[in-house]
Amino acid sequence: MNIFSRKLPRALVVIVFAALFLRLTLFALLLNTFGETGMFLSDSYRFTSIAENMIAGNGFSRYVPELDAIRPTAVFPPIYPLLLVLSQTATGSYIPLIILQLILGSLMPLLVYAIGRFLTKKQGVLLGASALTAFEPLMIVWNLVLLTETVSLFLLLLSVLFFLRFLGGSRASASLPPLDTEKIAYGAAAAFFLGVSSLVRPNAQYLIILFAAYGIIVTMRFSIHRQWKKMYRIARAVGIVTALFIITLGPWMVRNYVTFGSYAISTTGPRNVYSNFQASMLVLKENTTFDEANFRLMENFAKRHGILVHDIYNDPRYSKTLLWEGIRFVLSDMKYAIPTFAIITTSFFTHDAYLDYSSRYGIIEPLTLLEFSPSASLVTNGIKDTVITIWNRVGPLFFVALGARIFWAGILLSAVTGSIILIRSQNPMVRRSACVLVAVIIYYWLTTMAVGFGTMARMRYPANPFLFILSGVGFAATITYLRTKALFWKK
Repeated sequence: MNIFSRKLPRALVVIVFAALFLRLTLFALLLNTFGETGMFLSDSYRFTSIAENMIAGNGFSRYVPELDAIRPTAVFPPIYPLLLVLSQTATGSYIPLIILQLILGSLMPLLVYAIGRFLTKKQGVLLGASALTAFEPLMIVWNLVLLTETVSLFLLLLSVLFFLRFLGGSRASASLPPLDTEKIAYGAAAAFFLGVSSLVRPNAQYLIILFAAYGIIVTMRFSIHRQWKKMYRIARAVGIVTALFIITLGPWMVRNYVTFGSYAISTTGPRNVYSNFQASMLVLKENTTFDEANFRLMENFAKRHGILVHDIYNDPRYSKTLLWEGIRFVLSDMKYAIPTFAIITTSFFTHDAYLDYSSRYGIIEPLTLLEFSPSASLVTNGIKDTVITIWNRVGPLFFVALGARIFWAGILLSAVTGSIILIRSQNPMVRRSACVLVAVIIYYWLTTMAVGFGTMARMRYPANPFLFILSGVGFAATITYLRTKALFWKK
């Protein structure tokens, strides 16, 4: 089952090298056009400011304008800033880190192919998913900029691959395999890579629940049949795996507890439920802007608790309070929570950002798209006004945006079809593997809710490879069905 110990399909090798060549070419063009500033996007400046403070001997910290001082922070986990420090101190530039990201992005198709083989033997499906991972525009863009997406996703793919081996190790497995040392090693590797991925980008940290859920379900199954020895072995294995995950996060959790009195690895997530999802509801409720609502909420919380807004972003001790205040607000006004949920869901699965990033990098004329959410506008203004607004902003490029939305809607529908087919498979390993991929996609969809109307294609990025695999299965099945129907009617 290990594709790295056998001859790779020639087409897959071509995809990998073509992906690397394309990324290197685009990066060279980026540097030639924008210089090293072209590598900076969104949170890049926050990451590099932390790295610069570390290089200056100020530790993992950020500058606080209100105090004119540098203070410790837990706004991000540590690994990506550490990679920035390593790149900068070794070469005086962040370019080596980008080169690493280009290589990792080019190798992702290998991991997607390996994961896909747990679900299907069809080369067209496997190579199609690998090609989409290699060449879908935003899968490339995130490799070119100083953001955590590439490194964290590569580690997540490794984790999922080892977790599937922990579950069975072979598509032909008809039952749960014995938990020998090799299987436990697979589980341990899955936990380790998941932990490291979480220390790059914290979004993945709660996926460890998959391990616990698997352990509980299987343990209950064997306890029902009074197979106590097997039950004990499985419970022990899952305990070891979960413990290793916690140990991987441990040093950073201890640092945050000593510094802030909280074991949280980052301030994002719980904070976003209060600041972003609640702000999104206020956009619908009060017809205000997202930025204005967000600013008002943050100022209000800081004033009530006698702290600076800076503390909300950087000190995890307030995370629980922010989370519960946000949840209470959501539950108290479901009239606006439900449409907000629907808008975010639409954005998560269909937002493309193709025009946005084409504008950012000068491929097309500059556009004012950043403050406009088509999904939110559809709810608040209706289809006609939304289409008119988009047309007034982008002109004929409207059809590019429409085509991109249709493409991603097609990916989603095909993925749903593929999921249903695989979960109904007679092969237990296929069913288990499909459930894992579906669970990962649902996990990122639900956790993205906290981002509110800030949801964009970037938030879907970790789920894309799994969507590509499932959609490939669904698309292939649809084509087969249509061909069968066509042959039937010809008769």
